[in-house]
Amino acid sequence: MHKRWAQAFRTNWPSMRSLTLLFLGTIWVSCNVRQSSKIERPKKNDRLVSFKTNIINYQPDTLDNSEKTVNEWIISNPSGDTTNYSVKLFLSSCSKYDRDIEFKNDSLFLDYWDISEVTCTEHVLYELTYKILNKEKIKYKHELRRK
Repeated sequence: MHKRWAQAFRTNWPSMRSLTLLFLGTIWVSCNVRQSSKIERPKKNDRLVSFKTNIINYQPDTLDNSEKTVNEWIISNPSGDTTNYSVKLFLSSCSKYDRDIEFKNDSLFLDYWDISEVTCTEHVLYELTYKILNKEKIKYKHELRRK
């Protein structure tokens, strides 16, 4: 029996070697593709100190206009060098968000975008809070933008 197995192995060795190389090549290519498909995040503005998202009211709602701003801004100066900008709005309940800021003249644009791979139709009330370095204590015109 051992001789039969050895003979079958010798006879099929070229095709087994080809299958092994094909298998290893497939794994190598798929690993390289995965690495090259990494999303490069843009460099954030240095004056953005932090960003928080909090679900205020988890009562899922399906809205016609999916991202309706409640238009309730809270602006505060927790310390001498920073200013907090908070806004409440309805967003997808199963999403995660990334952020950045942009300054143009006397305006501050507070940007956010969805980084989730899944989006759902239920919306909940979120509070987005941007903590901005503001040593000059400038009162900016501010605008929330979805990117």
